[in-house]
Amino acid sequence: MADFVRIPTFSQRDPAVDKDGRFTNATLSTLNDALGQIVVAINAIAALPEIQDALVELDAATAAAQAAADNANAATATNTATTSLANSYVSGLTLTATDAGTDATITISAHTRVYGDGTSVSVSGGSLTGLAYDTTYYVYYDQPSRSGGSVTYQSTTDPTIAAQTGDRHVVGSTTTPLAAGAPIDGDPVLPPGAGAIKKLSGA
Repeated sequence: MADFVRIPTFSQRDPAVDKDGRFTNATLSTLNDALGQIVVAINAIAALPEIQDALVELDAATAAAQAAADNANAATATNTATTSLANSYVSGLTLTATDAGTDATITISAHTRVYGDGTSVSVSGGSLTGLAYDTTYYVYYDQPSRSGGSVTYQSTTDPTIAAQTGDRHVVGSTTTPLAAGAPIDGDPVLPPGAGAIKKLSGA
């Protein structure tokens, strides 16, 4: 900015006026150059608000573009996580339904959850009690973190409720025995392409 305005100077050796008292050509040239530089400086100062407005608009546009990029990245991450869960399955699982005396119990063994992106986590076992006899149940748990470990198992007789979407992880299904009936082993969620849940035992 120090070199933005260059005001020409007069030379002491050059006369300012001629013998008729009129400005010499050198004087007029120097004055015109000086005035021109002053006009340039004034115009630049006058343009500062417009420049500031343009910078504000640029900042706003940059922020909007960044927000759009962040939203796109978040949407991509969500879609990836959703697809990974939808294509996940269990390994090393046993589901066993037994007569508990007055009702049925389903026991879920510890197992591995294998996600569609190739990652896997260890999931602790558990049990579901107080279930009806001779009823098909779908076993699942909800876990947004996808971290495995201890989970809260739930059951439903409606397969659409157990659908593997959002944070819902389907474990498998089994039919509880009749009263005083023998234990029944259930069927786990299989890898993609093999069917969501293996055909129920004895069906």
